[in-house]
Amino acid sequence: MSFPIFKSLRDFYENYEMPLARALFHVSNRGLLVDQGRLLDYKNLLEAETNDCLEKASSVLGKEVVGVGSKSKTGVKIASPAAVLKAIKSLNIEIPKTRKGEIWVEDSTGATTLQRIFAKTGNEFVWQVIRHRELQEMRSFSNVQLLDSILYSTYKATGTKSGRRSSSENYLGLGTNGQNLPKHSKLGMQFRRCIVARPGKIFIFCDQKGAEDWIVHAIIADQTEGRITVGVDELQKGINRHRKLASLIFSKPEDEIEKSSIEYFLGKKTRHAGNYGMRGQTYSDQLASKGIHIPATACDFFLEKFHKAEPWIQQVFQAYVEQELTTRRSLTTPIGRYRDFLSLRSYSDNSKIFRDAYSYIPQSTVGDNTGLAILGIENASPGIVVADHHDAIGTEVENNIDTIVHTVNTMSKAFDREIVFPKGFSIRIPVEFEMGFNLGEMKTCEDLSRVGLTSIWNTLNPHPSRPDVTISGAQQLQSQQV
Repeated sequence: MSFPIFKSLRDFYENYEMPLARALFHVSNRGLLVDQGRLLDYKNLLEAETNDCLEKASSVLGKEVVGVGSKSKTGVKIASPAAVLKAIKSLNIEIPKTRKGEIWVEDSTGATTLQRIFAKTGNEFVWQVIRHRELQEMRSFSNVQLLDSILYSTYKATGTKSGRRSSSENYLGLGTNGQNLPKHSKLGMQFRRCIVARPGKIFIFCDQKGAEDWIVHAIIADQTEGRITVGVDELQKGINRHRKLASLIFSKPEDEIEKSSIEYFLGKKTRHAGNYGMRGQTYSDQLASKGIHIPATACDFFLEKFHKAEPWIQQVFQAYVEQELTTRRSLTTPIGRYRDFLSLRSYSDNSKIFRDAYSYIPQSTVGDNTGLAILGIENASPGIVVADHHDAIGTEVENNIDTIVHTVNTMSKAFDREIVFPKGFSIRIPVEFEMGFNLGEMKTCEDLSRVGLTSIWNTLNPHPSRPDVTISGAQQLQSQQV
């Protein structure tokens, strides 16, 4: 195999994008089953959390704070940008200017502004406003339109310029963005518990392990004399690079950094931010959106430590992208996806364009590797793919060990692809698996042998009759026929 896999745009279109579009049409029509009993419990939880949020906001502000739909004439409406702005100013908090396109906007209460204020001040009222917006977002997911308890998503093969598929509700207004189901929060995982396998079925999800990091370091190895393979070697050995970076940043032994710790989270996020040229302020804003209060100066320090430890990110990977854009005004991925960057200008500050371009090859290659895997799975075992998550694929199969072992082997084979770079260096991105009866309580499969898979399966199967799922008899019949 040589660089790239598809040699022309016509080849790319006819042998990949069009077949993938057809496959995703069928995936979109399968949908995911929602347990209505769990969904009702989740809605009640959101109601309680919202009331708690309003109470805490009122306590800090010293005035009644009311939510969406309140008819109060005196309460501060937490969903009103004007009311929130006035309340924040009453706390003697300076509102930072934010940039909208080429214009600097004052007196904004957009997400970035609130996150920046919280990161700087840690103010409890500001945090409750951010929290309320998250609760409203979760409410929107809990209120999506279902058909016979099925959550639909329309996957689009050409949905973004980066090569990632996009997802949205279908043309009838049913469902939602299946790639954006909440996950990285307690409320998100509780929502995912509402999405269950159909009776007699089980979910098996396959995820590319450290996917974009593989691409970044493969480019570094490909572009350097003598092959700088430090990153690739660590990935091949299974070294936890997020934990290693966290250990460096916080001067803490690796064996003391748990995966659930804030240090581990920051190690992972710092690596991602550093790879793609993020600056400290932007990094701080993103962390604030997760409720983590870290000033931009500290984020700059994290990034400085990262680039000092791995100087080839800037010196090789980012330099390669900049050179390609400067000489060709375009980038081509190892899969064969091509993108022009015609807005690049000589004698201008192209830093924003460069930062956009840093992520293009890794994200696009990983996304297309998933797309090719979807085609492979659908050809080998038609009808089992139910979700596309950019770097992961979800399947729903018969709940027996023979089918599970067969599916794991099929998915592994579909992702087993040599990815070759311009100067001949090649990699294969490894995958990892989860299985479970709902998306919020999936079990990681460390051992993919029949014995290992059977062990995990046995821990999941104390309830073969599935009495925990609340659907009607008519819905059971419909769900089994999809």
